[in-house]
Amino acid sequence: RLMNCPGELGDEYCTHQTSSPNTSGACSRYGGLDWKKVHSPPTAMHKTLTPLLVALSLGAIQASAQTPLSSPQGKSITVTEDGGGGHLEDRLIFTSATNGTINDPDGDIDSFTYTYTVTGANTATLRIQLKSDKWNDYEFTFDGAGGGTYTERRFDKNAFKDQRSGDISENSGAGGAPAGLSGVTIDLVEAPENEGSERLDFLTGDRGRKVEPGDVDPFVYTYQVTGATTASAVLTFKVNRKWNEYDFIFVSDTSGTFTVRRFDKGVPKDTKTGTFTVADNSDILDPIASGFYDGVLDLSDLSGADDKYEGRFRIGMSRRGGFSGSFKLDDDVFKLRGGFDDSGHHQTQIPFAMEPC
Repeated sequence: RLMNCPGELGDEYCTHQTSSPNTSGACSRYGGLDWKKVHSPPTAMHKTLTPLLVALSLGAIQASAQTPLSSPQGKSITVTEDGGGGHLEDRLIFTSATNGTINDPDGDIDSFTYTYTVTGANTATLRIQLKSDKWNDYEFTFDGAGGGTYTERRFDKNAFKDQRSGDISENSGAGGAPAGLSGVTIDLVEAPENEGSERLDFLTGDRGRKVEPGDVDPFVYTYQVTGATTASAVLTFKVNRKWNEYDFIFVSDTSGTFTVRRFDKGVPKDTKTGTFTVADNSDILDPIASGFYDGVLDLSDLSGADDKYEGRFRIGMSRRGGFSGSFKLDDDVFKLRGGFDDSGHHQTQIPFAMEPC
């Protein structure tokens, strides 16, 4: 049955539960509905980033065999403070020959310019310039197996601040951009100066939805691989009026950096940057509507659900636009809202979000 699920993340999410009282899904602030009993819901990037960093530090992701790296461009280096007894400190992502970002497990992102110099058979130095009066100097010693050690000296306001040391692990960035986005979810986390996060669910080869806390917007999209580790996508929300243009740089199969240019009323609105993670969206519910007549919507299938749900409920809907409504199951009231882009007289997908129960 459907049930309220406040959980530790708040009461903005509802899950499917079988007859067993101890078998349920999980809660999420992102909206949507996860009907899987054992899968975790989509999470913010800083939560999915930590396992990836652990995998990198343990060598679970294949590392570059170069000793040292001839150039860090298109790659990343994870630095782990105090070696085996320490904690993951930073991930350095080199997005171009001169620029990059430094990311920590808490989701903080700082942009930098850098210079990198090979100094020996297995050593190199790196300076990342964060501000005109703030920079970090690294000395790397590579072990030839995708790891090594580092010493870091940090400077702030043109003065020495502190020194750190520990282990490093390399990520070669192999794999690059996927051939297509159908069935893919991309979690985006904006850089600190543009704080925010959102999720892009690509439901088919040309349609999807943008999910933010408290909001869901359906879109049509085009996607193009532009290089070994780069790709672009255009998400259109209103034809010739509102769309987003994304440029993605992949530093691994599942993560990278992005730039998005947003347009509204046919003119540029703003530009934002940040980092992203990629995952399969099989745990995200994609309801299929068989039709609606006189304000009644038939749900003929809930793909991704453990059990098929068939039902109908009355909603308010414009002929080509958004809809909202509510339904009641087991004395619990659920609110449903989303977008509908067809007349409804044939099968079509409907992006939607669940409101607080």
